[in-house]
Amino acid sequence: FGWVKAWPPTETIPKILLIFSFGGKLSPSFRAKAKQVLATTIIESYATNEASFISLVDDQDLGLILPDVTVEILNEDNDPVYGELGRIRIKSPAQIDGYIDNEAASLKMFHHGWFYPCEMGIMPDKQHLKMVGRDDDCINFNESNHSTSQFEEHKRHNLEAAD
Repeated sequence: FGWVKAWPPTETIPKILLIFSFGGKLSPSFRAKAKQVLATTIIESYATNEASFISLVDDQDLGLILPDVTVEILNEDNDPVYGELGRIRIKSPAQIDGYIDNEAASLKMFHHGWFYPCEMGIMPDKQHLKMVGRDDDCINFNESNHSTSQFEEHKRHNLEAAD
């Protein structure tokens, strides 16, 4: 937010400013600071290059899955589950079939019409997705998966460190 401090004193920051975020997840502290200092509205989405827009995310980090997009959470046995942390897989009408000139990556990321983005999440029900982090960002503690991103956010919040 350094540019806000550097804003010319003769100019005013617009009273209504919309920020649209897609791709990576905003941390709760960043979202709160942006709303406080900068924007009247923040629209956050979860999207990938391979499958386009997946969900719109609210202030509680809960995503509403878009129409015609199917998301499933898979447990360690590759069974779809609700209410549990697991690997995300996606089907979208905007989804690509694979990577050009990279068969190894295509075989890893695409199976039977599904795209596997190497991300973890929880679905409380069929229409909502809570992103947790990268699947290589998860640790197994007390026989359950936990995101190191959640620990980092907790540490940032409790130590009042800046993003």
